[in-house]
Amino acid sequence: MSKKICSGIYIVIDPAQKKEEIIKQLFKLKRESIAALQIWDNPDIDTIDEELLNKIFQIFKNKTPILINNKWKLLKKFEFDGVHFDEIPKELDKIVSKIGHDFIKGITLNNDLKIVEKAEKLNFDYLSFCALFPSKTVDNCEIVNPETIQECSKITSMPIFLSGGITPNKIHQLKDLSFQGIAVVSGIMKAKDSKKKFKKYKFELNKL
Repeated sequence: MSKKICSGIYIVIDPAQKKEEIIKQLFKLKRESIAALQIWDNPDIDTIDEELLNKIFQIFKNKTPILINNKWKLLKKFEFDGVHFDEIPKELDKIVSKIGHDFIKGITLNNDLKIVEKAEKLNFDYLSFCALFPSKTVDNCEIVNPETIQECSKITSMPIFLSGGITPNKIHQLKDLSFQGIAVVSGIMKAKDSKKKFKKYKFELNKL
């Protein structure tokens, strides 16, 4: 596994967004230090455009970890660095065996921390809480209690990311929490200028 998740801003790409818009926004971000890129498993589309995936690999493969959401079988065909799972698969050992090489593993958390111990035993690499604030993009996630995040940071050394409705003007509300980064979907990728918005998020994070 040549790449690792770093602290900072983790960008989630919605493949239902127009391909040309995605590529345009990503080109603006190619020189930025991004914790990871994740291709969201949007249930509203049947397949992910292969041309889009190849373009993302072309832009970021030598620098930024590129992950797929849930669709682990795509690691056999494309150069993904890992998988972000919404829940731990029952037969993760078989999945690892079928992939045949090390890969980054992330898992979504809510207010139930029982999954943390299991994730550690299965050598997951990071955790991502969903959701901090109400958001249309993550409307299937329950709102996470700040106390849950603080408790999680006490029981694990895995990097913790926060997601869901996080805008630059809400980042100050995270100042008392222990975490390594934030995950952002539309806040950056659907901004008028993704680079300027990315830097705004980064500026606010650096103030904490």
